[in-house]
Amino acid sequence: MPKRLAIFVSYASEDAEAVTLLDSWLKEQGFDPWIDKRSLIPGQDWALEIPRAVTKSDIVLVCLSRKSVEKTGYVQKEIRVALDAADQRPHGNIFLIPVRLDDCAVPERLQHLHCVDLFRPEGHERLARALDHEKSKITVQANIENEGALASTSRRETVEQIHEFVRQTGQRDIVRVIVISHTGGVTLNALLDALNEWSKGSLSDQPIKLQVLLRSPQLSDLGRAQSISRSIESLRNFAASARLFDVEARYYAAPPLLRCLIFERRDGTCSAYLSFYDWPLVQGLNQRGAANRSSFVHGSLTSDHLLLDTFVSWFNHLWGIHRVHMLLFDFDDTLFLTTDCQVKGWIEALTTAIDGKTFATSEFAQDIRRQIERRVDLTALMTRIFLDEQQEQDILQRIFVKLPPLNKLELLRKHRVRVREELTALNAMPIPQIIGDIKSLSAEYQIAIVSATSEILVRQVLERHGLENLFAYIIGREAPRQPWQAVESKTQQFLRISNIVGIPLERMIFVGDSDADYRSAAQVGLHFVENRYNAKIHGRESLVKSLDPVGRRFLSGKEGELISAVKAIEAKLGRLP
Repeated sequence: MPKRLAIFVSYASEDAEAVTLLDSWLKEQGFDPWIDKRSLIPGQDWALEIPRAVTKSDIVLVCLSRKSVEKTGYVQKEIRVALDAADQRPHGNIFLIPVRLDDCAVPERLQHLHCVDLFRPEGHERLARALDHEKSKITVQANIENEGALASTSRRETVEQIHEFVRQTGQRDIVRVIVISHTGGVTLNALLDALNEWSKGSLSDQPIKLQVLLRSPQLSDLGRAQSISRSIESLRNFAASARLFDVEARYYAAPPLLRCLIFERRDGTCSAYLSFYDWPLVQGLNQRGAANRSSFVHGSLTSDHLLLDTFVSWFNHLWGIHRVHMLLFDFDDTLFLTTDCQVKGWIEALTTAIDGKTFATSEFAQDIRRQIERRVDLTALMTRIFLDEQQEQDILQRIFVKLPPLNKLELLRKHRVRVREELTALNAMPIPQIIGDIKSLSAEYQIAIVSATSEILVRQVLERHGLENLFAYIIGREAPRQPWQAVESKTQQFLRISNIVGIPLERMIFVGDSDADYRSAAQVGLHFVENRYNAKIHGRESLVKSLDPVGRRFLSGKEGELISAVKAIEAKLGRLP
């Protein structure tokens, strides 16, 4: 269970009435005050136990009044013990807090410490801030370092732990609650039960953000997918009834290793319930402990607490800024104009093969053969064929009467690719409108390129134009692919990028220009945005033949159209999946 801040209260007997009120207030705030008249057990040697309690405490409150500062005796000795204990604490930690009960003078030995005036209207609030500040630094080290403290917990025990954690954390100054869960069946439902109590007793008009990450049901078995669906329904009901909370949920695709509840306060401190899945080898590889190792941590979102930082970092990555997390772009004729380079590659490869007698003119389709025989420039015809057919195999079937042997086609392909890559590296020009939009969007979304073009070539072109840092990932044709039937090559690349970043495809948008781009996106349910710039400059309405009427399209005539398309898709997703 989370450790409660241990507070030793030093006072004179003449101030017992005021200290009793302070004791009650501290317990209401979730602290653990040590008061001699309550904490000492009959028969204990108080002269031994009080110094021991001082050194074991996280905080010592020295209550001062006109009566106590003028009195000689044991209170003065407690101050000496507390000062000695403070010397053993890390520099900069709050340990000794002088608390003035009235407008009294502060003993010289304590004048270097800032006081809290409990008799003033803001006194209790200032004391609470100081205690919360110190509580944020206290970590239950046994839960991290001692394997015995990280023992297995049952479902019932986990629910009880979460309820107690929420109760002890308290609602005071909480501005955000973040959750990472697998299905939400235990963690989320236990949390919602506890938070319902907050809503009943809250007078705050400032909503608390509740941000929940659940694993995508598309990546789960039936039972877990149904559990995730029930968790989303529970969130909908909670959002409708608990007006104190601003509720949002998103899906992630990473393995469900982590589970956490993190309560963030206005001052940046937080309290966290952290746990993770465990595969004890002694039980065999098929036996998974259901998040059976946990730790309660108090810290700061800007602290150097490694365990807390790890969970917060993963949450920030998986949550992202928007519901759409990542924008994927095709390279050829979506980001850079390369149609001319590709067409010239075809023409030079064909011309060289004909001159070298690799192919006879009779092997070509009639329109190609006629232009070869008349020595007419092939650019216009090959551009039309390239835009009509788009794919290598379809282009080959279009230009030959019958497909030649594979060895000849391989020679043709190698020549074509070499020329195409040389021309692309030198001549490919970015489409300025879309590059401008991407630069604007890159502050809010992860940006990646998924292309059938060589990754090396793509990087060369980006570097030549000073755009290499704009894209977080580039996956080109070199990426290993499985010999799957009827699966587009880019579809495999989409699955690969999802596995790399841990984000489900339903939180991505793919921007492409061709029919193959659309088909690849459709195979895995990716949101698709069509860049029609290349089609327009070649006098065509679109290069996508099978576009679903509900697909999102845009015309790349001016900057801002891509941004509008992305925001329109974003708006349709909703705060809850």
